[in-house]
Amino acid sequence: MKPGKPDAGCARIVQTNGDVPPNPADTAGPVCPVPNHTRFPAIRTPDCPRPGTAPCPGRMQPFCRAQQHAMNLESILFTQGFGSRRQCRALIADARVSVGGTVCADPLASFDTAALVFAVDGAAWPFRERAYLALNKPAGYECSRDPQHHLSVFHLLPPQFSARGVQCVGRLDQDTTGLLLLSDDGPFVHAFTSPKRKVPKVYVATTRHPLDDAQLGALRAGVLLHGESAPTAAVAARSRGACELELTVLEGKYHQVKRMVAAAGNRVEALHRERIGGFSLPTDLAPGQWLWLDDVQLAALRNA
Repeated sequence: MKPGKPDAGCARIVQTNGDVPPNPADTAGPVCPVPNHTRFPAIRTPDCPRPGTAPCPGRMQPFCRAQQHAMNLESILFTQGFGSRRQCRALIADARVSVGGTVCADPLASFDTAALVFAVDGAAWPFRERAYLALNKPAGYECSRDPQHHLSVFHLLPPQFSARGVQCVGRLDQDTTGLLLLSDDGPFVHAFTSPKRKVPKVYVATTRHPLDDAQLGALRAGVLLHGESAPTAAVAARSRGACELELTVLEGKYHQVKRMVAAAGNRVEALHRERIGGFSLPTDLAPGQWLWLDDVQLAALRNA
């Protein structure tokens, strides 16, 4: 067999979109062990020997339509941020990874990732194709991977999130507390940071001076911020107390709430974000704690 050309007896990968049935000639081969499922040919390397002479040295990864979410253990750890592929293989080889309570030492062992929970060094970790997180940000942390004067909010999260490229969905000032979203899903991040999407955000500000009707009216009507040509108005502005303001805005301009309150004739002493879209910061999520967002919470985010 010539180098670089697969032997005629070697199987080749078949890719389908799930709607068009594959050519029967391409799908010849062993039957998938899952009842009523079709197993597609495995990937074999070009140096595969002729059939019947020796086992194929190439790694074969069967693809089953009913197991499209199947992934080998090394890839599972890699996609979840547990290090490079070499580091993930080492974790598995050192018997530090278990699935369903059983240690697995085979990096190529395949698992269905739907609802999969594995453990590394005894710490459980749910498989998530994309990470959607909510953090109750405390004061004194910067929303940056390269903070200048304070610790990064990523110090509050497991290192796996940084490794898989999770980023802040918008930013809160280092002294601003409350709801902060994080994700490694680019379209999700864009959807909640783009001014065109007009996602409402609710803040609670503690003001230096007591609020009055004139200030609240100015915030609703629109105030002119320094350096801008058009007024910026709040969707809603109401007093919760003598020096406590609830403000709803659509934009995410630099220091927007602080600048708006200043333009209305007051000053923000403390600022807390309570809600984004239709999702409110859970009352039982303590400062510095985080949680995975489930489907219900993600739907609430989109339903303002």
